[in-house]
Amino acid sequence: MDLYELIEDSRSLLSRFDYDHYPEDFQEFSKKCVPFFGSLEEEEGESAEDVLSSFEAHYSELSRGDRREAVYQDKQVLALYFSPAARAYGGAAEEFAKELQKIWNETYPKENYELGDYEAILKGFDANLLGVPLRKSKKRWWL
Repeated sequence: MDLYELIEDSRSLLSRFDYDHYPEDFQEFSKKCVPFFGSLEEEEGESAEDVLSSFEAHYSELSRGDRREAVYQDKQVLALYFSPAARAYGGAAEEFAKELQKIWNETYPKENYELGDYEAILKGFDANLLGVPLRKSKKRWWL
């Protein structure tokens, strides 16, 4: 499975992106990335330019509206799942994620994303009021 297929197959994770599902979904996504990351370590993987060309080839087959939605969703998967997984894996995977993010941001200036990490994203779910944490369990504080 190439990276585009992995990202495309993972778009459905966005509908489950919340405090309760993100840790499990992230772990499952990370496991799916291991073969891709391993190919980068062995220097057999594609370059970031080649991967983005693959994305572009798939986008060119879509209507304008569908293309815009696909680019947006892929950016979200790259930012919320792929980049943190690559950073956790480290080495060539992390360098690849940095290069892909740079090229993506140049190609899609209206759809920029930053490299995040798992802990920072998970912390973003924490609700607080004037700096006081409101969540005491895995359940949402308002339930």
